[in-house]
Amino acid sequence: MKEKIKKRRFIAIIFSILGALIIIKPGFSEINIYILIAVLASLLMGLAAIFIKKLSMVDHPNAVVFYMPATLSIFSLIPCVIFWKTPSVYQWFLLISTGLTATLAHQGITRAFAKSEATYVLIFDYLRLPFTALFAFYIFLETPTISIFLGSLIIFISSIYIINREKVAGKKETTPVITAKRL
Repeated sequence: MKEKIKKRRFIAIIFSILGALIIIKPGFSEINIYILIAVLASLLMGLAAIFIKKLSMVDHPNAVVFYMPATLSIFSLIPCVIFWKTPSVYQWFLLISTGLTATLAHQGITRAFAKSEATYVLIFDYLRLPFTALFAFYIFLETPTISIFLGSLIIFISSIYIINREKVAGKKETTPVITAKRL
């Protein structure tokens, strides 16, 4: 991809990771197989992000969005046949809702990758954690902790910082210099 990570963007990425770690609290919870699976999933999502960025450079975003569920369907076919249980009406509703929201999210991230650098886009991916905490509060009545507020604040500030830095950098690159002459 040959993207250059500027010093300020790198610092913002570090702060976003720090905010994520404050929310997750990896040292304060017991390590079990599910945490290891989540770490593996994070690594694979990072790899998928690189593939999405590469594909979005050469193919239409709608085609890229189609590739993922098509590929997942192929890999899910055998486990689905082995472990199939017919979903209830409510489960169908949840499955369809998940499919729609995941497709919209994938559409958004693919279009963002097509128009911007991966390091810029992925900073905002960390906002998923505070949004998940917010939805968990409203849907499951989970009480947010101080670490969620603090980590969310750090992620939010680093995201806003990058937006402002990109605006300033964009103005410097695109603003033509106009010199006025005295009459």
